[in-house]
Formats: sequence, C-alpha cells, structure tokens
Amino acid sequence: MARRIRNLGALVEATATGRLDQVAPDVRSDQIAICVALVTGPGGPDGQKGYPWSCTKGEPVEIDLKYMRRKGIQVIPSAMTWSEEEQVFKSDGTRVAFLNANVTAKQGDRPGEIADRLRNKLLAAHDNGKIRVIPREDGNGNRLDLRRDVGSHYRKSEELFPST
Repeated sequence: MARRIRNLGALVEATATGRLDQVAPDVRSDQIAICVALVTGPGGPDGQKGYPWSCTKGEPVEIDLKYMRRKGIQVIPSAMTWSEEEQVFKSDGTRVAFLNANVTAKQGDRPGEIADRLRNKLLAAHDNGKIRVIPREDGNGNRLDLRRDVGSHYRKSEELFPST
C-alpha cells in the first residue's frame, strides 16, 4: 500500500500533528498488486483438515529468498516462528505467509492481463516449491495451500465496465 501513496510522509506528519483533515492522500492509480495468503493445507499426523479448521503445526518452512527477490515477489511472514536450535522457520499453522507482487501499469495496459501475469508469477512460486511447508509424512511435498483465483476481479471489472 505504501507504494501507492505518493505523499505518505505528509500523511504521517499530518497524523502526528493533528492535521490529517487538512491533507488528502495522493493515491497512484497506475499500480496493480496481487497478494495471496499461503495457508496450512490438509494432512498431518492426526488427519487435520487444514486452515481454517485443525492445522498441523511445527513443520519446517522453506523459502527460496533469492528466487523471490529475482522475481520481484515480497514474502510477508505471518504464522511462523524461528527455531534457533534447528536454524529453520517453523509453521504454527493457519496463515503461514503472504506473497505479494506489484507493477506499474503503462498507458494502454489492460489491468486484467497484468493481474493474470502477477497471479501466475505467485502461483509459480508456490507450485515450484519456492516457498513450502515440508510435511512430516512427505519430505518432498508442500503442505501450503492457496486460492488460485486471486486478482480475477480485474477481469470481471473489465467485462462489467468496458473502457470507452
């Protein structure tokens, strides 16, 4: 969100000095961002259903940060902790992390097409195991799950409100 606000500093200062009613946010309309929640999927020692029901906890989280940086994907940790003893992140179930990607749209770009590219980038990171919770029962698997339709509202909006 901070990248979309051009005058964030002025807004923070106005908040601190009690003048927020005098400063209007200058929001960029040329930014498109997609964010997906990576949640604990089904499975585990007790046959857990996965988020939002019962979740497996304490499994290692593996993140290829070099890949994420190269692809321009931000990883926002949520329900994970660092095990100093094992030197790994561990999932505590629920919403483990969020993946975010954004881009500045150029004149003539269609938001739906941009959103599709961003969504596919995030899905590829998940599907290719660049971020995963390693299941106890399958060291090569990935316990993480996510919605695959995030950002589809950009396409719907283009269908409902075609540009003139």
